[in-house]
Amino acid sequence: MRKTIVTCCFLVLTWHIGKCDIDTSVIFKNAQHAFQIQTQLPDSALNISYRVRAESLKINWERGVAYGSQRLGSIYQAKGQLDSAALYLNEAWQIRKTLKDHSGAAGTAGVLSSVYNKRGMTDSAMSLLIQKSKLAEKTQDTSLIISSYVDLGLLNLDYGYLDKSEFYLSKGLSLANNILNPHSLARVHSGYGAYYFNIRRYAQALVSYSKSLRLNKEMGNIHETALCNENIAVCYINMKQVDEALSYFIESMGIYTRLGFMEDLSVVQFNIGSTYNKLEQLDSAEYYLTNALALSQDQGDVEQSVSIYEVLADVAYKKGNYQQAFVYQQRFSVLSDSLLDANKVSSLAEMQTKYETEKKEQQIVLLDQENKTKAAQKKYLIAGTIALSLGLFVLGFYYVQRNRLAHRNELIAQQKIETLLDEQEIKTYNAMLEGQEEERLRISTDLHDRLGSMLSTIKLMFSSLGDKIDKAQEENKLQYEKATDLIDHACVEVRRISHNLGTGMVASFGLVKSLEELCDGLNQTGKIRCNFKSHKMDQNLPVHIEIEIYRIVQEAVNNTIKHAKASVIDIQINRLEDEINMHIEDNGTGFDLQAKKKSGGLGLVNLEKRAEKIGGTLHIDSYVGRGTTVILEVPIEKQHD
Repeated sequence: MRKTIVTCCFLVLTWHIGKCDIDTSVIFKNAQHAFQIQTQLPDSALNISYRVRAESLKINWERGVAYGSQRLGSIYQAKGQLDSAALYLNEAWQIRKTLKDHSGAAGTAGVLSSVYNKRGMTDSAMSLLIQKSKLAEKTQDTSLIISSYVDLGLLNLDYGYLDKSEFYLSKGLSLANNILNPHSLARVHSGYGAYYFNIRRYAQALVSYSKSLRLNKEMGNIHETALCNENIAVCYINMKQVDEALSYFIESMGIYTRLGFMEDLSVVQFNIGSTYNKLEQLDSAEYYLTNALALSQDQGDVEQSVSIYEVLADVAYKKGNYQQAFVYQQRFSVLSDSLLDANKVSSLAEMQTKYETEKKEQQIVLLDQENKTKAAQKKYLIAGTIALSLGLFVLGFYYVQRNRLAHRNELIAQQKIETLLDEQEIKTYNAMLEGQEEERLRISTDLHDRLGSMLSTIKLMFSSLGDKIDKAQEENKLQYEKATDLIDHACVEVRRISHNLGTGMVASFGLVKSLEELCDGLNQTGKIRCNFKSHKMDQNLPVHIEIEIYRIVQEAVNNTIKHAKASVIDIQINRLEDEINMHIEDNGTGFDLQAKKKSGGLGLVNLEKRAEKIGGTLHIDSYVGRGTTVILEVPIEKQHD
């Protein structure tokens, strides 16, 4: 009973652990799949990420929750839904910091910084990038360090700190050239493009953006390819090559439409509309600007709407539609004022957030200490439970093994007894065969030497009487001749019987009949079943060949009875066109043929010598646990027939 309880407890514990491993493994694979299809199939990636987060919450797997939240935040950031992006990215950021997942936390910090920067929260964005840089250095991941340098370079560029921007970008480029990572090189070249564009060195910016575009196309980074196209187009506009710019803008628009990135699509359509406005193609300009305005209003992007209203007012004025131009200008003014007020509120909210953050951080330190104490207690409890379970398992395992060992020893003892009995029976059987052979030889010798010599003497005596009987009566002579004939027949018969006994049963009855008798004798024991088949064996072979074949079969059968513990033996002999083919197969324990040959087993050697004696070839096929097959091939010459 105690053993059963221990075993059940161990199985339940093992099942639970295995279940958790399987669940987390599947969740992790789904998170990876969402990351892989994020740019090509953002909606599908979004659904998978929601499922990753929900399933992780069910089993209380914090790392899985972070995976799901990170993906959701990244996808929403790409879609321009910044509030949702910030919500999920903050969740992933807090979890990964708590888990001390430095690499994951650094990646989250980079994306969240980009969201804060777009929302105008530049101080928070800078703080996150500094933390990302420190985390990247802890991981010693060169690609991650390069990414943090590029992010810091771009944010300093937004602040107008050109020296710091170039400093970080140059460090990133130096590391990227060392490791020759295409992803890192593409990011650094894109960063340098922004730097050169900011200082109005448009030709150099175009070169850097073109390098980044080539690398991103080679890697299949569709979204990054679209961004590079836009940047190159803006460079061409500032270089007064407006037609070149349009082709790059239109290519980006196709990518954003396919990906469903509405915020990026709004921006690129605004740029296309502005470009057509500069080319004085006012209808095209109005078409793209109107589309961009609808998208920006759907996204709630007030800043983008302000820019679009300003250009729409200019287009309407150029077309002579002054009333519409006035309406657009009014909307531009109203939204501009509301945007200024919103920025003030946002600034105040950010200051409040900083205060609340500092206050919460102090509380977190206290809670962290308390959690560490609880965690330590929990660890000790878990360790004690595991140690107790292992102790019970080892004890139960010991009892099971001891019982198995006792049972095994009992079986071995029984097998030894059965083996001794089998060996004794085999010895008796072999002795009987040997006795039969010896008795045949003795009788043969007696017939030939004793009875044969006596008959020969009688014949001589009758021969000496021949001359005397010649002169006797005719009737007596006939009787004499008849007696002489009978004596001659007796001498021939004695020689025949003597010869047959000397060559044994094979010579007397033939090979097939002898093998049938051998199988019948085995079947009568009741311990083994012997099956015999022959094909085209009507004609006899030379006696010495048949005797050797019989001896080979006899020895193979004896080996099977003695060692193989078989229950069935199949013997088959076939006469082919130019050879005799013999198969002896059993279902016994088999043996390691190579090991047996190395040990120099006499049984195999005797079989091979007998086969060589009649010019035959012997093949033995045996594996442990799969029985043994002996194949004998004896070529037939014409004189054999």
